[in-house]
Amino acid sequence: MTYISKSKIKNETIDTKEIDYKIIMLFLNNNKTKMDHLKAKKLIENPIVNIIFILFTACLSWLIIVIDNHNKSMGEVLLYFFIPLIIGLLTIITYVIALIISKRKAWITTVVGCLINLILCLHLA
Repeated sequence: MTYISKSKIKNETIDTKEIDYKIIMLFLNNNKTKMDHLKAKKLIENPIVNIIFILFTACLSWLIIVIDNHNKSMGEVLLYFFIPLIIGLLTIITYVIALIISKRKAWITTVVGCLINLILCLHLA
């Protein structure tokens, strides 16, 4: 797409590839947005943040079950406690395996595991 065109006003050559590049950089090179994107990417790819998010989702799922089953016996509620805990532990294990295999897309297993955990616990509640 590199071509040189003659301007009719000043009769000088203009490199349109350079102009296209400057226009693109003008719109896309916002340093604050770029830094925020890099911070968010580092936060998503941080293993500690992912494991804390998985455990938080498991606790939230258990809390949903406890609040919904407040009329039932405590033994039954404690039995329901193991369902989000097991799903959370399986999510952590699959996250670690995905982290070993591919470091870039490992956070997807966290999101999928947490969604499965919440959906299952809302179904049980």
